[in-house]
Amino acid sequence: MAKVEVPLFFVVNHGQRNLGSAKMRGADLARIVAPHLGDRFRVHVVAMPGRKHPVLQRMWARTRPKGGIYFLTKTSCQIDPEAAFSLKHRSHGLCFDYVDHNLSLIAAELADVHVCSSFAQEGWIRSRQAAGEFAGGPTEVILHNADAALYGLARTRAGFGAPTTPIRTLPSIPACGTERANWRRWSSPSRRGSPRPCAMRTS
Repeated sequence: MAKVEVPLFFVVNHGQRNLGSAKMRGADLARIVAPHLGDRFRVHVVAMPGRKHPVLQRMWARTRPKGGIYFLTKTSCQIDPEAAFSLKHRSHGLCFDYVDHNLSLIAAELADVHVCSSFAQEGWIRSRQAAGEFAGGPTEVILHNADAALYGLARTRAGFGAPTTPIRTLPSIPACGTERANWRRWSSPSRRGSPRPCAMRTS
C-alpha cells in the first residue's frame, strides 16, 4: 500500500514573504524542519493574499488542497474569519504562530494550536486561558532564534548604524539542534489520542 504524504503548508502574507521574521518563520523555518520530517510529510511555503483583501483570502482558502496542515505565521494569522473557517474544514489542523503580532486582531478561537515564539508568551497565553480570556487549545513553543544567515558569523566584524558607530564583534551563535517536529496527530482524521502537534524544541 502506497504511503500517503501529508502536505505541511507554511503560510505567509504575499507582501511579507521575504521580510524579516515573516521570512524566518516561513521559508527559513520550513527549510529547517523539512529534513526532520522524513517521507511522511511534504513541506511547502505558500503566500496568501493580505488582510486588506478578505474576499481574495476567502477565494484562496476555498481552493486550497484538502488534508493538509496549515502553519500560519505573523500577519497571516490575521486571516479573515470566514476564510479561516473554510481552511479549517479543508485541513487536518491550523497552527497560529503569533510571534509579536497583536493578538486582539486575530480570531484565535479558530486555531487548533497556539504556537508561541517564547516561553514567556506561552505562559501569558496559558494564564489568559485559565482566566477564560483567551481561546482554548494546546500551546507549543518554537523559539524565535537568530536569522539563519547569521550562523557561522561569530568571528565576523561588522558595523551597525551610522559610519561613526563603533565596530562590534557579533556574539557567538550556537547552532541549534531541533528534535523531530511532531505533526502525527494532524495527519490522522480522528485527531484523538495522539501526541500534541507543533512540538519543536531547541536543545
